[in-house]
Amino acid sequence: MWTRDLSVGLALGLIVVAAGFGAFGASSVVGELRTTAAPSASSEVPVVAAADSPLNAVLSVNRSSLDMPGSFTVDTTASGGNPSPSYTYHYYGMPAGCTVNENPTWSCSPSATGTFDINVSVSDQNGNVTSSNFEDVTVDSAVTATLVVNVTSVSENQPISVTTTPGGGSGSYNYDYFGTPPGCGGFNSASFTCNPSSTGQYTIYVEVMDTNGGVAISNSVGLSVTSSGNGNGNGNGNGNGGGNSGNGGNNSSNPLSGLLSGFSGVLSLLLIAGIIGFVTWILLIVGVWIIAVVLIRRLPKRGAALAAAPATSTKCASCSANVPGGSKFCPECGASTAPKNS
Repeated sequence: MWTRDLSVGLALGLIVVAAGFGAFGASSVVGELRTTAAPSASSEVPVVAAADSPLNAVLSVNRSSLDMPGSFTVDTTASGGNPSPSYTYHYYGMPAGCTVNENPTWSCSPSATGTFDINVSVSDQNGNVTSSNFEDVTVDSAVTATLVVNVTSVSENQPISVTTTPGGGSGSYNYDYFGTPPGCGGFNSASFTCNPSSTGQYTIYVEVMDTNGGVAISNSVGLSVTSSGNGNGNGNGNGNGGGNSGNGGNNSSNPLSGLLSGFSGVLSLLLIAGIIGFVTWILLIVGVWIIAVVLIRRLPKRGAALAAAPATSTKCASCSANVPGGSKFCPECGASTAPKNS
């Protein structure tokens, strides 16, 4: 009996203890809520200003290599910091000839060759400063080109050699030839050999471009292509020879062609005109001399009229023989023809 009463008493005690702890926890929660109550409307809440983002600058150029007198463009992209009203730009490492300014984008025309490391310093209105990346720009001298043709006059289908000497610029070169005769077009090299296939006067020049896009136009060279004379530029003197003997055959069969090939255009014409004029004067002098000789020979000689006059004769008084006029004695009897005084 007493054991049952003890169990009931312990159970009731535990219930009372638990109830006490629950009441203590509730009062603690209520107190915490009271101490952390919201401030009154009249309380001030502090305001914290937002921090600026980091200042940043990126530099770029539109060309990393160029020839004089070319130009390139500089562009700067700035961000962060306090740009109001604007950023400030200071450029460094620019080549001579570039007027430095404080704009984010501008153009530069270098007046000196070399490789230049360019960067920019950017500052904002709060005094924050940052430096950009570096960009290398290489400035090369202007491209040049000199053209040489080994002859100024040639017979058609005979070979010529064309040579171009480039200079300046950068990298490799491209060649574009103009004014070449048929048979000599389509070459993209510093030198080549070709055989002109059509007669005429030609003015040859070349445009040279490097990897930077710089272009140079060479000097002009005149070329006269004349007829080969026998329809075969590689013709020969004996029908089966070639090379130099063939050229000899052409010159022997057509001396005028050989003469023209030895002189250039105007000089050849002047020489031919001089030869024609000289021959004309010689023929004129010979003709005048022949006419003079004929006229002189047609004139009568002195005393010819007297010699042509018919001779008179008389009769000899002694023998009646004919006595030539002017004779003082008879050729037959020797008697005197002088009249006798009576």
